[in-house]
Amino acid sequence: MKNLSRTLETGVISKYVLGNADAPWFGGAAALNSSFIERKPEQAKAFIAAYQKAVEFIAAQPEQARRNIVGYTSIEADLVNEVPLPGFVMYSELQGDNLRWFQKFYDVFTERNIFSKPIDVAALIYQG
Repeated sequence: MKNLSRTLETGVISKYVLGNADAPWFGGAAALNSSFIERKPEQAKAFIAAYQKAVEFIAAQPEQARRNIVGYTSIEADLVNEVPLPGFVMYSELQGDNLRWFQKFYDVFTERNIFSKPIDVAALIYQG
């Protein structure tokens, strides 16, 4: 819109890191460690419920959710509708193909010696 940049390619993480341009990329996560979950189960459940409410809100009302980008990022109000929203998912949705692609992302870190040993992501997912 301001002619400051242009899109050269989209889906680069999926295409070049995961090896499939159509693969979902889970580029971030909210995490609670097991000791917190064990010590403060009610607070952990409250956090998870609030996070799920936010995920559902973004999916159901993306235009309203975009309004929160202004002021919390450096993206200006007139550009906010051009920014793609992340495809947030909850832990319960990390199964089947989603889980396989999430695992592949971790496997890439192992293949590139960022992780010293393979990590089973299924074991990291909350089983509430």
